[in-house]
Amino acid sequence: MADSEYKLIPLEKTQSIPVNWKFSQEQYDKLVKGHRSNWCVFLRDDVVHVCRVGGEEFYRFKINKIGSNTYVVISLETYVLDDFRSAQIKHGFSETQIEHSEDAFFSLAQDEVEGLLVSYFEINVNRT
Repeated sequence: MADSEYKLIPLEKTQSIPVNWKFSQEQYDKLVKGHRSNWCVFLRDDVVHVCRVGGEEFYRFKINKIGSNTYVVISLETYVLDDFRSAQIKHGFSETQIEHSEDAFFSLAQDEVEGLLVSYFEINVNRT
């Protein structure tokens, strides 16, 4: 994908979701080619950006080379849920309920990115 033509609207306030993903050289090479449809997924400066077609970034992750043919990802970045947490507190949610909601959101974000990698690149993330 010619990402020089693509207008990236990066995430501003982010939160990290811990992941343990491992990629092969072949999978990395697929990410280098990128994908563009209703989602755009592309690698720029060791960071994979996952954006809607208009350029709004939803997720990103830094990919690190650890061997001659192995790459790892330790965290997935996404937007902050501050307003969501504040709304839950305002509506009387307990701390346990809030933590459960955040865990569900983190799981959803990870599943969505993994699903996009499978759909667009035929990459099944190897969780280490």
